[in-house]
Amino acid sequence: MAEAVLVRIRRVIETNVQKAVELAERASGPVLMREAVRELERTEDKLRVDRDSADARRDRAADAQRQIKAKLAELDDHARYALGKGRDDLARAAVERQVDLESERDGWASAEAEAKVEARCLDQAIADIAARRQRLAKELAAAQREAAPRAGAGESVQARVAKAMDRADRMFDRALAERSPVADPAETAIKMADIAALKRADAVDERLAALKAKAEAAKPKRKRA
Repeated sequence: MAEAVLVRIRRVIETNVQKAVELAERASGPVLMREAVRELERTEDKLRVDRDSADARRDRAADAQRQIKAKLAELDDHARYALGKGRDDLARAAVERQVDLESERDGWASAEAEAKVEARCLDQAIADIAARRQRLAKELAAAQREAAPRAGAGESVQARVAKAMDRADRMFDRALAERSPVADPAETAIKMADIAALKRADAVDERLAALKAKAEAAKPKRKRA
């Protein structure tokens, strides 16, 4: 998941910033330089939209986990009540639903964690893009103050904008290098699903047995005559 986040952010940066680099390579005056600055601004805006989306997913995942927590407590009460009435079938159904919800809760927890990681990566990318834009804006301001473009100004702008890619590239490359891709063939996925089903059945049996033991222990002891 984290690898996908980094790849997505890098794609946004490379696509948009490369346009600014191309403009800088052809920069012969303030017009193209100004457009390069705007390209970086558009990139920053796009990353901020993605940042807001990450926050929304994080909040949605947190809300889902809170709702599941309340539902789990309710199902626990239902299972205990059903056992008290001698309805093991209803108690099992409640426990099975609990196990499924707990698995769903784990998925939401992973989604929340991924959203937080993405938000941090986006914060770093936004700060980096802003720094690049500010450096290029200073170069633009200097060019506008001059009556004619300085000799070598195009190379100066090109160097500044192209260099702006370096830090983000190194950051993403290191992050991606730390994660090796894991193959997950269809056959392996099926086997993993079978194992998950077995674990679910065992979990239901164990939890139901524990509830029965607690219910039995809570019954008043009969006094001997």
